[in-house]
Amino acid sequence: MLGKKAISYQPSAVRSSQLSAISCQPSSFSGDGSGLRSVVDGLRSFFSCLFVSFFGYCVPFLLLLFLGGAGILEAGEAALDIRVPDEAVTVGDRISVRVQARGGEDGLWGDLALSPTAGNPWVVVEGPREVPGANPPAWEVVLVPLDVGDLELPGIEVSLRNTDGQAVNVAATEKPKITVASVLAPEDEGRPAPLRAPLGIEGFPWEWVAPLFVVLLPLVVLAAWWWRSRSGGAPEAGTPRLAPFDELERLLREVHGAIGRQPAAVVCDRLAWGVRHYLERRTGEPAVEMTSNELRTLARRSGWPQEVQLGLQRLTTVADGVRFGRRSVADSELEATGRSARDIGSELEIFLLPDVAGDEGNR
Repeated sequence: MLGKKAISYQPSAVRSSQLSAISCQPSSFSGDGSGLRSVVDGLRSFFSCLFVSFFGYCVPFLLLLFLGGAGILEAGEAALDIRVPDEAVTVGDRISVRVQARGGEDGLWGDLALSPTAGNPWVVVEGPREVPGANPPAWEVVLVPLDVGDLELPGIEVSLRNTDGQAVNVAATEKPKITVASVLAPEDEGRPAPLRAPLGIEGFPWEWVAPLFVVLLPLVVLAAWWWRSRSGGAPEAGTPRLAPFDELERLLREVHGAIGRQPAAVVCDRLAWGVRHYLERRTGEPAVEMTSNELRTLARRSGWPQEVQLGLQRLTTVADGVRFGRRSVADSELEATGRSARDIGSELEIFLLPDVAGDEGNR
């Protein structure tokens, strides 16, 4: 009874210190058991409050701490992600590979580098080039496979310099393999086809006639004109041959009529050849084959009149300048050169007149 009174009169004391009441009042567990239930209810309430306090305050705090640490860890780690196309690939196809950087926001990314794999089954045809505006940075590179099967991409890495100035090489975490198929059919063994017999030419090659005509016709016309200009209008067979000076005068009349109508080089060529031909017939010297310097030497050595030597000097200077030096000349100067050629013949005829004997003029 005393125990019951103690419990009934001091309920707050029992709830505030249940453990003390249990240890110090053993007789309180006697009677109807209401005191024991009160102690158990008090312990249950205490642990309930403790459980609610732990999961209400500690667990959210620990969860936030874990997530924050994970975010910091993810932001601090640097890695490379590789993306390749999903479509089927055959040998020789162009494959665009995109490399995306993640993490390392406070660092300075460098250039992407590729290292060949065993056998080197890849060829880099474009890049690597950085994608404009990508943050974190991204790169694109175009590869071409040279082999079939499950091919591993080349080694891919990028240098990263952190805020402390330390540089590290960041490699791709996973390098996907690309299945490359052959361009040949499954039943094709890839053997080369047999050689065909060489094609022969049958019939006349008419397709060559027009090109040859276009090429050869100007050459034939040019050769005919050159031969005619070199011949100097030689008389036909059976006609009486003119005397050397008469032949020279006829040539000079033709040349005088051609001045202004024919190119100056043609006029000078006919003048030079006509005088040489006259000298060769009149003196017997091979004047046609002589150079201008040799002609002047012949005139000095033979003692020809001064008018003849000066005329040769004037004629060869004008003719050689126009024919070989591409010098422009007026028509009046060509006419004066023609008169000098006639003076050469007339003065030489007078100089050689005492030596004329018989048919020497028909040489």
